[in-house]
Amino acid sequence: STFRTKTHDGKGTGRGFNELRFEDEQGEEEIFVHAQKDMNIEVLNDRAKEVGHDQVEVVGNDKSIEVGGDHDELIAGNMSIAVGQNPLSDLLRSKSKLIFDKVGAALGKLKIPDPFNFAKGNYQLFVEKNRSEIVGVGSSEIVGAAKSVMVGHTFQTSVGKSHSLIVRGRADTDIGKIHNIRVGDQLTIKVGENAMLTMSKEGDVVIQGKHIRLKADKISQN
Repeated sequence: STFRTKTHDGKGTGRGFNELRFEDEQGEEEIFVHAQKDMNIEVLNDRAKEVGHDQVEVVGNDKSIEVGGDHDELIAGNMSIAVGQNPLSDLLRSKSKLIFDKVGAALGKLKIPDPFNFAKGNYQLFVEKNRSEIVGVGSSEIVGAAKSVMVGHTFQTSVGKSHSLIVRGRADTDIGKIHNIRVGDQLTIKVGENAMLTMSKEGDVVIQGKHIRLKADKISQN
């Protein structure tokens, strides 16, 4: 059953149409809606949508979402976001590709193996160029097992007041060329309870320890 209205322009040359079609053949049941230009939906109270299997959405230009209250998403498997052109964006595009065997029939059900071989519960974010994040008050991150950061060129951290780093086990620093440390007031290095080195901005250098040894081929004093 089809309900179709043709486009009219007052000259009889309009070729577009709006259509609402019902397909009731067993195994091919479908409701098809075609809007020649715009489609607007206005709901004054609540709206609910349930999809029993897959859902594919393709937007040709821009997309914006405005939520007046809370926004919750529950994902049982993995979530991937690709911004720009990168390997993940190609994968997502192929997995959500639309194949039209007739108007309005989207068969975006391609079974493509995951080259990353990730189990469920993962979140991936690939950004082709730049990414910025601004938090007005506080930000916290908890990683249950391991975390790694790889920076191809420059890495800079700026802290306005205090910075604390606690390592319960072992910490290693490997500098390829030059390492400069500059402290405004005082620098203290303490090992255990019996060894400590303190340097202050007044020029005082205090070395404390049970046994202090200096080893060198030559020691010069001014």
